[in-house]
Amino acid sequence: QVDAAIDSPGDGLADIATFTAVATTIRVGEATQATVTLTRGASSAGQNLILDPENLAILDAPNALVFAAGETTKTFDVLGKQPAPLTSLTASSGTNSKTLTFTVLAP
Repeated sequence: QVDAAIDSPGDGLADIATFTAVATTIRVGEATQATVTLTRGASSAGQNLILDPENLAILDAPNALVFAAGETTKTFDVLGKQPAPLTSLTASSGTNSKTLTFTVLAP
C-alpha cells in the first residue's frame, strides 16, 4: 500500500527556488528590493520564511515573510545601516536556505 498524499506537491513546505536583489551594493540609508521565489505555491496553511541578517547593525530587513496559500513570490526592502565590505542575508524556508551577500558603502 502506498500513501501518495505524503509526497503530493501541495503538502508540506516549498523550497526557496531563487533569492535575488535589485542591487547587492548599497549605501548607508539606501534600500534595495530583494525577492524570494518558492519552487511552488505555499500550501493551504501558508508558509513562513525566516530572514536572518548576518549583522543587524549593518543590514535591516523584515524578520520573516508570510506566504499565503498558493503564493510563490514576495518582495521586500533591505536597508543599509552601516558601512561593511561584505555582509549576508539568509532566507530559510524550513527545507532549504539561500544567501545573498551585500556590500554597504558610506553615504
